[in-house]
Amino acid sequence: MALETKIIILSILVCSGYMAPEYAMRGQFSVKSDVFSFGVLILEIVSGQKNSGIHNGESMEDLLSFVSLHLSLLILHRHLKLWIRRLHASKH
Repeated sequence: MALETKIIILSILVCSGYMAPEYAMRGQFSVKSDVFSFGVLILEIVSGQKNSGIHNGESMEDLLSFVSLHLSLLILHRHLKLWIRRLHASKH
């Protein structure tokens, strides 16, 4: 494969968000890199959104940031519910 072709393919992968961060930043490739790319594909299938950007009101946000924020909020919500149950149980 010609160097020019490899550069174009690499640019597409980096820009589209399928490349693992450790490979994009340091050139380190591992099985985890494949898992990252596969995870991005699964998120796209489940959400019906492309990783390149989703509309969140008036702003654009990439899929990974969107999922990360909502997952953090879900975890926080579960912790708060557990804390409220424990507080309620300790009063009775």
